[in-house]
Amino acid sequence: MKLLNTLFLCAVVMGISGCLDATNDPVEPPVSAPELVEGTGTILPSQAECNSWYLGADSGALYELTQLDAKFQYVGLRVRFSVRERNDLASFCMRGTKVEVVSMSRL
Repeated sequence: MKLLNTLFLCAVVMGISGCLDATNDPVEPPVSAPELVEGTGTILPSQAECNSWYLGADSGALYELTQLDAKFQYVGLRVRFSVRERNDLASFCMRGTKVEVVSMSRL
């Protein structure tokens, strides 16, 4: 019985020391919101396996749009855009960076 009590006491002491060390951990800086990406580009069609619209930026980047207003759903349409990356969303297409449209206008 003394052995069991001793083991229990050691476990408690080890647990408490681990808890005390956790309070000395450095505070992580807050995660900043994703920055906006702005530019001009062309609306591209979805692929056969995908049900997404794409935006081909003049910079060479390819973006998969989370939603696209019906008035912009024309293949080859030139637009000025402002988008925000959405790394928290998964994509089956795995083609381009997934983004949400903040603003968009026809050129």
